[in-house]
Amino acid sequence: MRAPRPALPPSLRPEEAVPTLAAIFVVFHLGVWLLSPLAGTWAVAMAQWLFIALPVLVLVRLRGLSPVEALRLDPPPAHVWAPVTLLSLGVIGGAALYMALQAAALSGFEWYRHQMERFSEVLDAATLGHLLGLLVSIALTAAVCEELLFRGHLLRSLEPALPRAPLCLASGLLFGLFHANLLQLVPAVAIGAVLAWVALATQSLWPAVLMHFLFNAATLLSRSLIARGAVGEDSPVMAGVAVALAVIGLPLGALWLRRLDAGPPSSISGPRLTTHPQGDTP
Repeated sequence: MRAPRPALPPSLRPEEAVPTLAAIFVVFHLGVWLLSPLAGTWAVAMAQWLFIALPVLVLVRLRGLSPVEALRLDPPPAHVWAPVTLLSLGVIGGAALYMALQAAALSGFEWYRHQMERFSEVLDAATLGHLLGLLVSIALTAAVCEELLFRGHLLRSLEPALPRAPLCLASGLLFGLFHANLLQLVPAVAIGAVLAWVALATQSLWPAVLMHFLFNAATLLSRSLIARGAVGEDSPVMAGVAVALAVIGLPLGALWLRRLDAGPPSSISGPRLTTHPQGDTP
């Protein structure tokens, strides 16, 4: 078993985290606007690498830190992947149920229908090639770049100042606000908080990247099925699948991962799953 790593200084002081995020937010959205005429649908992906991932790596190196250690880029122990995958499926189901309830409540409003039409224009994939392109440009790129920023850079920066539960909630709130979309705010905050807990529980960024990718990919695949006419927007089959995933995946995945998080160091190999020094759990 590896020896526990010594504590590293974060790449930012806690009071610098929010101003840094605000600066990245402005630069990123400006970058999307500038790149859109040149890159089209790939503008967002390019902006994420150039104006989210790259600044994070530069800031870490300017502090003289190793990105692998400072951003928790070590792989986790192999046995965490099963509970993380189960929890991911639960999050996908829960988010789908929330979005269905939101659609039922807001479908009568013109502004909501307009927002959903714009959403569909971006995510609907009528061909396999288009779907694969979206999986790379949106699902995978967002999972890697946003996790480097939120569960890598910012989470490490806020960790010395907050106990575990408020830290996860703060990470989720910042993640939700960064998306600048009122319709996505509640699920983004919730998912961001879960991703923060997963990163802390596993002491690795990669499980959070996997969860983020699976959620994005599930959204794209469901929109593709709807665009192809394979299922309807209000399909009872999809609703049943969402309920099953949420009811089974959320509690079992969370309990399984929490048990590993709170387990004794001698029970695992590889990077140790540790609780926050203050002992709080979400």
